[in-house]
This record gives sequence, structure tokens and C-alpha cells, in this order.
Amino acid sequence: MGTLREQYELSFNAHLNLVTIHPWVDGNGRMARLLMNYIQFCYHLFPTKIFKEDREEYILSLRQCQDEETNQVFLDFMARQLKKSLSLEIEHFNASQKRGFSFMF
Repeated sequence: MGTLREQYELSFNAHLNLVTIHPWVDGNGRMARLLMNYIQFCYHLFPTKIFKEDREEYILSLRQCQDEETNQVFLDFMARQLKKSLSLEIEHFNASQKRGFSFMF
């Protein structure tokens, strides 16, 4: 499948579709996130994390998708989560570079 954007959108839509179908009594969100990250892994993409502090916005975006019958609100939310994940990873990498290497075991 084509571009990075298309690959990420595929993973985000798989997440959204599984949560929308809601096939199990419990664990639907966990399975949807696992499926999303599995697809990202298959395409060698950086995994997207949904942050606990953004849970309310996550649930709101899911509800808006059902109410408005469009997935764009969720795709936008997930794009922001991906950007946040990448930014934090870059910060951690930069901080580790400043500390240097340690050979203590």
C-alpha cells in the first residue's frame, strides 16, 4: 500500500472500525489498539500511542465519528497522537545523546 499517510490511515481506520463494531463485552479498545499497532509494525511504521491524558478527547472523537458518519475527526486525533509520540521519542533520544554512553552494567 502506497504512502506513509495511507498506511497510517489504514491502521487508524482498522482501529476505528473494530471499536465501532464492538464485538466483545470487554477489551475492544485494547484489541483495536493492538490491531492498529500490528498493522503499523507490518509496514515498519513507528507505533502510535494513545496517551492517558488524552482519553476524553479519544472517546469524544469516536462519538463524533458515529454522530457525523465520518472518520476525519478520529484520523485527525490519531495524527496528533502520532505527532506527540514522535516528539516525545525525539526528546528522549536527544536527552540520551547529551548524557553520553555508560558502560556500567
